[in-house]
Amino acid sequence: MAMNVLIPLLIPLGEQMTNITMDGAVGNLRFSKPSYEVFVRENHAPVLLLTLYATTNTSGSMVWYSLVGGGLGGLFRVEPATGKLTLTRSLDYEQRNKYEVVVGARCSGEKAYGHVMVRVRDENDRPPVFSRPLFETQITEEDDRHLPKPILQVSAHDGDRVDYGKLEYTVSGVDSSRQTMQLLADRFAINASTGYIHLLRPLDRDPPNGRGRWALRVSAWDGRHRAHATVHVNVKDVNDNAPAFPHHTVNAKVMENQPAGAGVAVVQAEDADDPEEGQNAQLTYSIEKNVIAEASGHPIFAIENKTGRITTALCCLDRERTQNYVIHVVATDGGGLKGTGTVVVTVGDDNDVAPRFTRINWQLQVSEDVKPNSPFATLSLTDPDTSNDFNFRVVPREGHGWERFRVVSSGNGSGLLQAITPLDYEDPDQRQGYRIKVQVSDKVGDWEGNSVASSWVSMRLLDANDHTPRLTPPIINITRPEDFMPGPVLAAFSATDQDEGINGQVVYSIDPESDPDDVFEIDPGGRVRLRRPLDREVSQQHKLHILSVDGGQPPRTATAMLIVTVTDVNDNAPHIVAHEGLHVTENEGPQHVAILTLEDGDDWSLGHGPPFSLHMAQPKNEHSQRAFNVSLQPLNLAGPDGGAVAVVRTLLPLDREKGAVRLLPLVLADAQGRSATQTLSLTLRDRNDNPMAPAAKHVKVIRIKGDSSSVGVGRVHVSDPDDWDVGDKTWGWWLGRSHPLFSLNYDTGQLTMSNHAKDGMYFLQFSVSDLSHGQSNIQANVTVEVSSLKPEVIAQAVPILIINHTPRDLLTHTQGSADTPLEKLMASVSAMVGGSVSVLSLEDRQVELTSTQHRSNIKQPCMTRLWLKAGHPTHALDQLLLLHRTLISQESRVQIYNVGVGGCVTLESSWSWLVDANITSLVTPRLVGQPQGCHCHPRVSTQPTTCDTNPCLNGGRCVLQARGP
Repeated sequence: MAMNVLIPLLIPLGEQMTNITMDGAVGNLRFSKPSYEVFVRENHAPVLLLTLYATTNTSGSMVWYSLVGGGLGGLFRVEPATGKLTLTRSLDYEQRNKYEVVVGARCSGEKAYGHVMVRVRDENDRPPVFSRPLFETQITEEDDRHLPKPILQVSAHDGDRVDYGKLEYTVSGVDSSRQTMQLLADRFAINASTGYIHLLRPLDRDPPNGRGRWALRVSAWDGRHRAHATVHVNVKDVNDNAPAFPHHTVNAKVMENQPAGAGVAVVQAEDADDPEEGQNAQLTYSIEKNVIAEASGHPIFAIENKTGRITTALCCLDRERTQNYVIHVVATDGGGLKGTGTVVVTVGDDNDVAPRFTRINWQLQVSEDVKPNSPFATLSLTDPDTSNDFNFRVVPREGHGWERFRVVSSGNGSGLLQAITPLDYEDPDQRQGYRIKVQVSDKVGDWEGNSVASSWVSMRLLDANDHTPRLTPPIINITRPEDFMPGPVLAAFSATDQDEGINGQVVYSIDPESDPDDVFEIDPGGRVRLRRPLDREVSQQHKLHILSVDGGQPPRTATAMLIVTVTDVNDNAPHIVAHEGLHVTENEGPQHVAILTLEDGDDWSLGHGPPFSLHMAQPKNEHSQRAFNVSLQPLNLAGPDGGAVAVVRTLLPLDREKGAVRLLPLVLADAQGRSATQTLSLTLRDRNDNPMAPAAKHVKVIRIKGDSSSVGVGRVHVSDPDDWDVGDKTWGWWLGRSHPLFSLNYDTGQLTMSNHAKDGMYFLQFSVSDLSHGQSNIQANVTVEVSSLKPEVIAQAVPILIINHTPRDLLTHTQGSADTPLEKLMASVSAMVGGSVSVLSLEDRQVELTSTQHRSNIKQPCMTRLWLKAGHPTHALDQLLLLHRTLISQESRVQIYNVGVGGCVTLESSWSWLVDANITSLVTPRLVGQPQGCHCHPRVSTQPTTCDTNPCLNGGRCVLQARGP
């Protein structure tokens, strides 16, 4: 039994199939259904539509299928064995939307027929089409009635059924720029469904923002395809713009002396209205405000009403009478609207007036040093013309000296007088001066007509400083001994100058660079003398530049040379060359100390040097005579320069505790007996050969409030004649009881105070051990006195420089005195001031004095800087110290070298000065003085408030009045 199954394809669910009557069937062969309906989308191929199946109950043979009708030339095809019905080409819904196909089946003589209805489904495959590519309408500009209002409807159609009546309209600009899109959005809108274009606001046709036609682009969109068309909205013009000139003021020019009708300018106005719209932009020109000639009463200018060409209405304008004219022109359009403009007419120069010199006769002065071809005088002109080209000349063979001068144009309407040859006042022919005739013409080559003017120039020749003085002789060589005394003339020079007057007056001088020590002088007659004595040891030869300077401006200088050779005089004794300090260890036998070199600055070739002699001067202490030996080495061992050396030896053991420094006065003499005494200092090196004993020390700490740094207050002191034995000692707290505000270095004994220590007194106890002497736990007490000062007192500090006392010396008691030098000094200062004075700072450094002598073989003394503060701020401490420093120095035996006056004082750093003098120490802030001119507050008020302190100086008497003393 054959069975066939019909499987429909591409049939959406829910589609209803309709049976049709079978026609011409034979036997029992039957399709499963007599008719089928299938759906297919247009524009798709090939497509399997369905598979046919037929069945029969009489035969088991194979069923064969065929296309019986409706194949349309191969549009449909059936496979005989499988029954697959296929669409071979794509379909177009818009041409035909359904097809009917008849299919057949055969099996062993049996036949069956069926009907297949193929329906085409529509797709959106056609774009919309506008009814025409260009839509056009016209509106009147500035019409604001019934806004917004429709002005035009656009329409498009679409062949697709699926989107019929679903088109969406939009409008945009042909130019897609942002500015154009914004302008269109402000003025036009379109109904998306109906295609009606609406005007939103009135349109302006005229520039600058208006336009005569608005080009729009409308689009129709069917959901997939878009069509475009162009819309022109033409704006009809109305006469709403008056004519306007592009430039409110027009500058024109016309030459003078021109006939009537000469062209002046062409003015053109602009009208923003449409020139094609009636008479809206048709312009006519006229002169609203003309210039009237005084002589005739007629207008000077005319204008052509159609072209705007302006011409002269009269003949022969004169620039020298009137240089400028102003007229007002009017442009009128066809509607009667007007625009005005201004025309400024400048009359051009025709060079019709001859030039003239401002003077008929010129009286001038000219210096003989004027450079050729350089102008030295200006000859001014007058000429009302502006188009001048002046030509100048010196008239040949007219006057005296005409061949030496010329006149050239300055380029700004004047003539420049120049010399063409050098002038010479010393020439008798020229000294009397010059007189020349000059001419000017404003026409090239015309020296005879009316365009020529003449003038006479008289010149007086002035002498110039054009000659350098002549100094004779050019060089002088002389020789003088160094003991030649000031007074006699060394040499004489003579200077001459050809110039006259002050230019020939000569002044003599010596170039300071050739005489840096100011040894020589020259008088007004050119005679050279000594100002101070010669010194061959300073300079063996002087090369002086003698100057002769005249009185001209600028002055001229002549130079000569004076060479003074200085011969030696035996005026220097031998001396020991500067050396490091001499040292020897105490309590040892005879020792070699040093070998010292002797020198003498005199000329040894004249016998003013070696052989030298040396012996010790009679010392105050005869022990020194027995303890030392100083001898000279043999001359043949002294070296190639022929000098000598001194050998210093000790003869006995020396004890440092009896004197740390020993002085050796030596008398040195040269071969001719010139002698001098020089003292050597010998320092004994300490040995730890003495036991120590308990001692006490007092430390005074002066600090500025707000200082947050810890400070060292000195070494814990025990009584011990030795002072180089720190390395043999160790320190510790007494019974191990340390103080929280102080720290001790157990190796050096140095004591440091914490920044947290408050003002007041601190009593500290320590123990010291020296194993080299078998000593341990020797008691040492230290009292620390701490006081703080306000920062304001720094400005009141006064620095003084003390000579011949080191900072340690000031704190050390001298033998036989209960007070230290510093205590004596402070007592004397307080008594002199009449009030309390305290120490603010003592610097632990020294300032060396620099010697101003050329030959100084003695080390200069050092200075110590001490800062003082008066107890009362009204005391002018610096002035009082400066006034009485000599008396204070005598009373205290502490020599004040200088007093700082009028400077500014500030803190140098957060560190402090520490001066340690064994039984006492002084800790003070570091101050620094600045010179006048710095910015700081005044130290104290200089105006006294009472007469009690006797503020008057030099014997003055204080008188108390209502407003103060």
